[in-house]
Amino acid sequence: MNRSPVIPIFIASVIVLAGCGGAAATTSQPVASRTATAQPALVATTPAPTTAPPTVAPPTLSVRGNHIKAVGEPAGLTDTNNGNMMVKFTVDKIIVDPQCTGPGATKPENGHFIEIVETVVTGTAAKTNPALASGFAADYGWTLVTPDGNTSGAGTATSAALACLPGKDQIENSILPGDKSTGAFVIDVPSTRGTLVYKIMGVDAGWEYQIPGK
Repeated sequence: MNRSPVIPIFIASVIVLAGCGGAAATTSQPVASRTATAQPALVATTPAPTTAPPTVAPPTLSVRGNHIKAVGEPAGLTDTNNGNMMVKFTVDKIIVDPQCTGPGATKPENGHFIEIVETVVTGTAAKTNPALASGFAADYGWTLVTPDGNTSGAGTATSAALACLPGKDQIENSILPGDKSTGAFVIDVPSTRGTLVYKIMGVDAGWEYQIPGK
């Protein structure tokens, strides 16, 4: 800490002359010199910044308790025991009423086809989940929720849906642990309006995607 220099202050003796009449001159007593006492300098200090721990936004859940996702937004599962990634997937496109090019293509059984283009990566931890023990069947587990909130009872993985695309365009039906696959699959739904819900067996919360308008 810097201190102010000590500055001695001297007060000179004052000589007072006598008035007329020849009186002897008198000299006042000198005033004792005084030394100023150094005052400690005041130094402004800045308190150490306190860094608040980063806040993690809670996941956005639907009224059905599922994760709300957008096209292109990653989703997936991790092993709660060790935090290892089990599966990570991204819905790259949602195509309403696609043109079927498969050799056995036929009309949809429920009314409409919806094509989903997806990229799926499985970690080695995928083998620890019974639902993923033999891979990741991306074309099953999908349902449709209509705009009024009703869940369609029609199965989306129909024979017509499976025949819509040629095999070269389809995502692998069984993605083994440690694999990656990019491709498409088709689901068969009664409407092209509403929300698509995907759930994996044994997992409480699924994922929801809004069907894009045509």
